[in-house]
Amino acid sequence: MSSKKQPVIEFLDAVISSLTKQQQRLLSLKFGQEMSNSQIAKVAPALGLDEVQSETKVSELIGGMLEIIQIYERELDSAKRVQQKLLPDSLPKIDDVEVAVRYQPFLGVSGDYYDFIAMDERRLGVALGDVSGKGISAALLMASARASLRAHARAHDSTAETLGQLNQILLKDSMPEHFLTLIYGILDTKSRTFSYSNAGHNPPLLYNRHSKSYQMLETGGTMVGILDEAEYEEESLNLSEGDVLVIYTDGIVEACNDAEEPFEVQRLCDIVQENAHQPAEKLIDQIYELVLDFCGELQDDATVLVLKVQRGRL
Repeated sequence: MSSKKQPVIEFLDAVISSLTKQQQRLLSLKFGQEMSNSQIAKVAPALGLDEVQSETKVSELIGGMLEIIQIYERELDSAKRVQQKLLPDSLPKIDDVEVAVRYQPFLGVSGDYYDFIAMDERRLGVALGDVSGKGISAALLMASARASLRAHARAHDSTAETLGQLNQILLKDSMPEHFLTLIYGILDTKSRTFSYSNAGHNPPLLYNRHSKSYQMLETGGTMVGILDEAEYEEESLNLSEGDVLVIYTDGIVEACNDAEEPFEVQRLCDIVQENAHQPAEKLIDQIYELVLDFCGELQDDATVLVLKVQRGRL
């Protein structure tokens, strides 16, 4: 998703997403190479052409498509480099809290993003979002959302107020069919709390190791960048030793197996409960391993962020 997306990017997104794997293989034929009649017969329907059209015409069209794909790939490479610079280059060091994250784009350029915002010496802003769509357009809106959130987070102690400001900014930048789901929270190491607002995102999971129970973090409001009148609520949760907070994107719970069954939240809850004793990084390893065992390969951007409370002052 992008703000006032350039027509060429919109077209390229449509071209690539419309190609089947068979068509992509056919279009990989080099421009100008000799094509047999059987190859033309296969390519022509994919391009909406009659088989009687000349070999030259088919080759010219394939060459044009290859040029478009090459331009698209260059755009993706550039966007990927920019996006990598926008992501945190290191994890925050917090007394008595383990922090781990894994970010896996589906198309090289992701609509998922995460960020850590140092509010002051005792408070850390934590954000994880998911822009609708994939590829270049999603990355552009992600970059805009990240910059806007960083600009306003320190000005508001309330996560709900911050999301309200972000919503107004993205309304001006995004197209009607584009939106952002987002979890934004503030970890306070002094008050032993995590305050958050959920803007239409998959509810994070807070697991209490002592009671062996979990809570889904749903308080908040609608997705960001859709409604001018959107309002957000927030909730503050007390944390204790052994608590595990798992924030994730839909690429995890909506990953499907061959029978088109989704992985679903319950399986994620089971993994967290069974591995809550593990370090945060090991827990993420288990989540990805079991998701891949279930679906074979990821079908969307997939990001998991874990905060685990250790023994100590928190």
